[in-house]
Amino acid sequence: MYFADEPEHIIMLRDSLRRFIAQEVSREKRREWQDKYVLPN
Repeated sequence: MYFADEPEHIIMLRDSLRRFIAQEVSREKRREWQDKYVLPN
């Protein structure tokens, strides 16, 4: 979900987190999180 007035640093943080999770978290775990629509603690 993106907003037109979202600050650039928030966009950069979100992109960094997506790249990190894609590299460091297994596909199965990502799928589990997506299916449950939860964020890890």
